[in-house]
Amino acid sequence: MSKSEKFVEFERKEAILKSTRGFKVAKSIEQMKRSLSMVRKNKEQLKTTVDKLTDPAAALTLWEVGNRPLLNAAMDEITRTFHNFISSAFSLIEYLRHYRVAFYQNSTFDKEIQEEVKNRFENDADHHVAKGLRNLSFHEQLVPMVAELRFIEKTGIESSFNLSVPDLLKWDGWDADAKKELQKMSKPISLLDLVDQYFGKIQAFYTWLWSRQEDIEGDEIDKAISLEKDLKDTWDQIGKP
Repeated sequence: MSKSEKFVEFERKEAILKSTRGFKVAKSIEQMKRSLSMVRKNKEQLKTTVDKLTDPAAALTLWEVGNRPLLNAAMDEITRTFHNFISSAFSLIEYLRHYRVAFYQNSTFDKEIQEEVKNRFENDADHHVAKGLRNLSFHEQLVPMVAELRFIEKTGIESSFNLSVPDLLKWDGWDADAKKELQKMSKPISLLDLVDQYFGKIQAFYTWLWSRQEDIEGDEIDKAISLEKDLKDTWDQIGKP
């Protein structure tokens, strides 16, 4: 078989592979995993930024008289990295909707996914607050951040960046569930605690989703893997004399 004939054969096999359900499902899972990884990296970048700016030496510099522009710049950077986190987290929700429609619309598994989402997030305080913060930052204003500096006798300087609940409640766009959760809070929302807790819940849901898909789609994905291996062998043959 000539190289041109081998290439035609490669294209034929590639078209077959890409038309299979297993290939399409596996690619969609891969894309969602990459999206979740982006959310994780945004979370880690936010934590790194906060840790750097709350280091005692850095905190003293930020709070020095005359350094207000520097403190404002620090708060802007934290606001930016938080915005990246919350935006990427809620992009995953849109991806999931598209994925359900593409592969499972009106199926038993679609109903199972919706029930799982309901059980995990419908009454979850972190989800309601995070959703409201996403809407606030997209449609109204930057998330109201507050910087705090405390002098602790035994441990020295402690600084933090939090969300001001009274400032948040000034916005009239909160849905009833989120507003109810905010009204329960008597102190500022710890930015890192909110992000850590909410990411953990997102990650747990997708771990469940992909595990269930392995149960449901495992045979189709295995067929696609076999076809992909054969495709690779065909490609390797093209390079041989």
